[in-house]
Amino acid sequence: MGKTLLFLSLVKRLTKFIKSGVNMVTIKDIAKKADVSTATVSYVMNNSPKVSDATKKRILKIAKEMGYKRNTVARSLRTNKTKTVGVIVEDLNDVTPTIVKGINKFAVESGYHIILDVLKLENNIDQQSTGIEKFKGNIN
Repeated sequence: MGKTLLFLSLVKRLTKFIKSGVNMVTIKDIAKKADVSTATVSYVMNNSPKVSDATKKRILKIAKEMGYKRNTVARSLRTNKTKTVGVIVEDLNDVTPTIVKGINKFAVESGYHIILDVLKLENNIDQQSTGIEKFKGNIN
């Protein structure tokens, strides 16, 4: 239970930090305006079949009018998933940009984003290990 409370406290503090100086619309704001629960708004934003089409349409319209943008940082904290793919390349030669563009296109279509690291290895194992360690624990 202690870890859960610590996690929730961290999420609240991070959300407050992110919102400071920024007028971010939350699902609570949308729920209040739509006169529905935050769970209903969450179901709509996650494309759940639990909500009628009429309600879904109304909530999406309100969200758009209010300028709602999904907070990917808060979401990754809640789900413990960053939806990030790490791509490490040795060098940017003539072929590499095409490959990286292909990886990025597929990632974006699948709801992911990429982090790219370019290593000039020249048989340097220490640099290779450092590049891989950078991604360890940050990609899931």
